[in-house]
Amino acid sequence: PTPTPPTPPTPVPTPAPPTPEPTEVPPTPAPTLAPGAVAVSLREQDGETVTAAHGVIEDGYDTYPNSADLSVSIEGTDCTLTWEVMKVEYHSACAYDAVRVEVDGSVVATECGSAEVPEPLQLSGTGFTLRLTSDSNTVRAGFRVAFACKAPASIAPTASPPTPIPMTAVPLTPFPGTAVPPTPVPEVQTPAPPVIGDVVFLTMKDNAGVTATAVAGTVEDGWATSYDGGVDATVTVRGRNCRIVWQEMELASSRNCEEASVKIDTKTYAHKYCGSGFIPAPLMLEGDYFKVIFKTATAGARRGFSFDFECEAL
Repeated sequence: PTPTPPTPPTPVPTPAPPTPEPTEVPPTPAPTLAPGAVAVSLREQDGETVTAAHGVIEDGYDTYPNSADLSVSIEGTDCTLTWEVMKVEYHSACAYDAVRVEVDGSVVATECGSAEVPEPLQLSGTGFTLRLTSDSNTVRAGFRVAFACKAPASIAPTASPPTPIPMTAVPLTPFPGTAVPPTPVPEVQTPAPPVIGDVVFLTMKDNAGVTATAVAGTVEDGWATSYDGGVDATVTVRGRNCRIVWQEMELASSRNCEEASVKIDTKTYAHKYCGSGFIPAPLMLEGDYFKVIFKTATAGARRGFSFDFECEAL
């Protein structure tokens, strides 16, 4: 009889390799500025004029605040703007929130929305102003725009530093006699605000740089009849959900408030005031602090500003 061939062994299936864990995608890093470029923030440099040939301008907030009117001016010639981010509340006529480009006081471009980045903008003339305005509700992530200009005349070419001449140090021979100890330099301290219970009285003249925790008080410029020029003073008040009631507003009036201004700044609100002959409407601020920023370009024969505030205790 024919022998039966042996049955081949059943192959053992090879186990599939384990599925690798998904690799976390690192966040996209912030753009690196080219050498010599400047970074301009509307939040930090509102109302300022920056002299630069190229750089980047952005709003400076995670989400820009409601009721904002922030601006910065760039001093340069024949500038080109290249938009990188545009996330501003949309309206067909940009009537809610908007980023405007102004040249010589005239608006040459108005942008809003977030569907696409606007086309580059070529400007003529010496400089431009970028202004962000918002209404009382609905905010977005903001904007970023790169600019490149011909160097203004005020930027002188950088001269090469002179080559240092090597010198041999000569040790000093001690002079015999009794050593005189150095005179200690007194420490300069920022004056503390006058406190009456939890009520404070703050002036920009005497309390610049102070942070005060209070439930009520008054803030004013601190000059009797005429504030000084060249003032750049900040006072911070710590309190929750504060209410501001203006008592006086007598500052120089100028375009963009560059002659004199008082600015109220929080995490969600920023507004700058100037002019005279009116009292601003009361403010209700959310959050646990507010800053008062007082700036003047020249001295003004005016009474300045004053407001009272009330806050919930922290």
